[in-house]
Amino acid sequence: MSNVDSCRAEPGQPARLHLDTDILTRGLKGKAAAFNFLRSLRLARNAVSLGSVETLACHPRTTTHSSWTAQALDEAGISHGLVRISVGIEDWRDLLADFESALEKA
Repeated sequence: MSNVDSCRAEPGQPARLHLDTDILTRGLKGKAAAFNFLRSLRLARNAVSLGSVETLACHPRTTTHSSWTAQALDEAGISHGLVRISVGIEDWRDLLADFESALEKA
């Protein structure tokens, strides 16, 4: 099971982010929801580079994987609503609050 699959919410279930890994992925309801989530983050930064000490987030379909074909993206599970988060050194409670607040606005 991929990280994408393990974080994908089941139909009718609330969206959840799991903080048991350094890289998180979260599928949201389309590109608009993904960008609303990214714009709503206050602690985590929206950035393409995922190799820093602070928490960073990006939209892989339009950044890191933008050269892939639509078919390859779909086959890899990189949906229009997918966001990728690299967890940094911030307190997990602050990150969780940031993520929950952003999810409400997604």
